[in-house]
Amino acid sequence: MEKHDAVIRNWDAQDVERVREAGQTLTPLLPEIMDSFYAWLMTEGEGSRFLKQDQIQHLKDLQTVYWQQFFKGTVDRAYVASRHTVGCVHAEIGLSLAAYLEALRKMEELFLERLRESSLSASKQEALEASLKTQIQLDATFVFDAFAEKSDTLLAEHRSIQDCLRSVFKDIKAGVFDHELPKAASRLDQELLDAVGYMIEVFRDVVSQAVSISQGDYSTDISPRSESDILGRALQNMTLTLRQASEVAVSVASGDYSRTVEVKGEKDILAQSMNQMVESLRDVVSQ
Repeated sequence: MEKHDAVIRNWDAQDVERVREAGQTLTPLLPEIMDSFYAWLMTEGEGSRFLKQDQIQHLKDLQTVYWQQFFKGTVDRAYVASRHTVGCVHAEIGLSLAAYLEALRKMEELFLERLRESSLSASKQEALEASLKTQIQLDATFVFDAFAEKSDTLLAEHRSIQDCLRSVFKDIKAGVFDHELPKAASRLDQELLDAVGYMIEVFRDVVSQAVSISQGDYSTDISPRSESDILGRALQNMTLTLRQASEVAVSVASGDYSRTVEVKGEKDILAQSMNQMVESLRDVVSQ
């Protein structure tokens, strides 16, 4: 933020006073202006792509604080840092600079409309408008710089995550599922990592269940994760079939030949063979 020190030093004292004077008129109107802005954002702007209705009040509160700070007219390192945060957050959530600039222009339009509706003289309105526009341009500069810096960082991180995922998918192809995935600053990259992490977790569960079955443990209850979970349902049915077969075998060993295994289909050789064995034993006992 040192590169903005010259801008801070050159911020005109007259502009400071004019911005503060504009704030005397506009700050009390911020709740109404916020309502107008978010009504526009959710219908004509890009808000519907990024926001949910239950987020809007919180964002209105944050924006109100943002503009209250703006109307103090003080442009110092703390002020630049707050705008830097805005630029970084926009980069992280994937909001384009074009969308930010469009929203900033809308706020400027709303402010100027309210000034023109005020009782201030035309010359005073013109002077305040000029200083407002100047500080809004400063805000845009600070946000743009932070956005660009953060975007470069996120791009490098994105490439690193791509390399990581290539390695992960290569290992998954080889049957290795013991990965710990990194965290991402970008919301979109984190969503991708979360999806891959969930997939790995599913594979781990399947492997664990398959190992138990291979060791003769059919007591594991397998629950499909959804109606579309074909693998989960197949494992569930296989486990139930093997469990039934083992229970029938235990019954036969104790002299009970009354139980059978449910046949799942024409190719269910295990169930058919178990039932034939039980029937044969039943015939032998009855003779």
